[in-house]
Amino acid sequence: MPAEELDPDDESATVASWEATGLTRTCSDPEADLQQGPGSAGSTVLDVRDGATLVGAAPSWLGARGVAETLRTVHHGNDVTRNLYATLGWAERAETHGVVLGRRRGAP
Repeated sequence: MPAEELDPDDESATVASWEATGLTRTCSDPEADLQQGPGSAGSTVLDVRDGATLVGAAPSWLGARGVAETLRTVHHGNDVTRNLYATLGWAERAETHGVVLGRRRGAP
């Protein structure tokens, strides 16, 4: 299956696939995360049910839109996802110039 923008009718199946393959984390609601992409400037959700296919397809999809580099943030302890990326040739790198910070809307 090629990477295409997610059809809203497929959202439930996509979340179920993420959960079945261990790509979700307890600290993040996948349905809420899914709602943040579509409609945001420069953001979308790609519809690929197989994690390996998605990891391979996303850089191509982004490259076609002029994005030169693709980075991912993977939570500590999410070894399933780290191993998936490693088997597909992604390399972990130490970022000495900063850290990844996040804040949910509505958080104090």
